[in-house]
Amino acid sequence: MGRPERSDSNFREAPGNVSPQVHDLLQIAGRSLPAVPSWVKSCLRANGYVITRRFSKTEDQIPIGICGKERHQRFATSIPRRLVRRIVTPPELLRLVDHLSNKCFPALLSLKLLKQRWLDLKLPWGPIGSVSRELLIGASIVSAHSDLDIVIRAEKRFTKDDAQSLAASTLDLPARVDIRVETPFCGFALAEFGWRGPGEILLRTAIGPILGSDPWAEPRRCYPK
Repeated sequence: MGRPERSDSNFREAPGNVSPQVHDLLQIAGRSLPAVPSWVKSCLRANGYVITRRFSKTEDQIPIGICGKERHQRFATSIPRRLVRRIVTPPELLRLVDHLSNKCFPALLSLKLLKQRWLDLKLPWGPIGSVSRELLIGASIVSAHSDLDIVIRAEKRFTKDDAQSLAASTLDLPARVDIRVETPFCGFALAEFGWRGPGEILLRTAIGPILGSDPWAEPRRCYPK
């Protein structure tokens, strides 16, 4: 189905004082962690890549997630920053999209089409979830029923009209597209922001999920007292 070959050698190695962002893929030194299920050890031996979970930049440990071949195989832990050898961001993965076949699974084909539609989008964006892992590792992770998960990184505020326009551009793609937005303070669902009224939406922050109306405000100002 036109799967990509493994292409991680083209991505930068992590600097000494590494500071990844949520959704970044990290290659870690050593291919084992203590007290983990056997399937986690197998995944790490195969490729050594983990997913960055949400965390405070002041933390010495980086929370990570590891996904197995089965949907129920999800494992969360933390690692010291010194173990990170390579960082691959979602926007960097877009350079691999042009190599995809037009006969690939709907989620991968949708990403290929979306890259063409969003050529003028100034905000950094890219794939996350199963599509990001397949692009990087080259393993058979995406299926015919997979959604396309996207993250947009928006340091500056945009409007509900902007959100609706972005979401509308994905509606006729072959796969369902789930778009998440990351601001300097939190993450949120683009669709919820675009079509929710003046009320609050779910904001995912380093201190946990909260309700708020302004994703570009600091968490303590997002949550009503």
